[in-house]
Amino acid sequence: GDTVQARKELRHAVQLDRHYLPARAAEIKMLVHTGELQAARQRLDQLRPDFGDQTEVLGIEGWFALGTGDPAKAEEHFSAALKKRPDVEMTILLARSLLLQNKTDAALEVLNGWLKERPRDVAVLMELAGSHLALEREEEAIATYARILETYPNYVPALNNIAWLHRDRNRAKAMEYAQRAQNIAPTSPDVLDTLATLALKGGDRLRAYNLIREAAQRAPDRPEIQLHLATILLDRDQRT
Repeated sequence: GDTVQARKELRHAVQLDRHYLPARAAEIKMLVHTGELQAARQRLDQLRPDFGDQTEVLGIEGWFALGTGDPAKAEEHFSAALKKRPDVEMTILLARSLLLQNKTDAALEVLNGWLKERPRDVAVLMELAGSHLALEREEEAIATYARILETYPNYVPALNNIAWLHRDRNRAKAMEYAQRAQNIAPTSPDVLDTLATLALKGGDRLRAYNLIREAAQRAPDRPEIQLHLATILLDRDQRT
């Protein structure tokens, strides 16, 4: 969390060796993180003359394009990078750039293509599930989370998300998944939030309040959790 010191160390790394690409890429990401887009663009434009079209250069160009609202340009860079060598992060980002252009089938094909060779890759499986959710394909998302849990039965994000998706379908099953997640990660705000919602739907207002209050205390900057707290407070008629 010490951005000032991080920037200082990055500048020092670049001064020591301008041809150390990881430091140059990290400096660009740091500038974007601090909102200095013009400076980041200037650093980015210096990469090609110094490093050519290496995979890492194409990747950071794609990352910058995606983050600054040009998914078509991002697709171009990520596709070029992946032709050079497989990379899980760029595969995920390519799929996102395609989804942002409403190229749904192409995006899913990218993710499924990766999984055909690497069926246990949890990062890409989670991205695939999230993509189905973004497309409002809940059945496909549930099937993908279930696929993750076959290999990783204690993977909390999948347990929590599949519990949430079952909240209006099968509350008993949803509670079973959520309880498993809580047993593994008892202080997770996301898990507490899901359990609170399920408790409220089951009529246990006191438990719902206790759970969501703890979630809100642990994640004060999460607006969706604060909204759920407000909803439960209103349900209990506690408006102050």
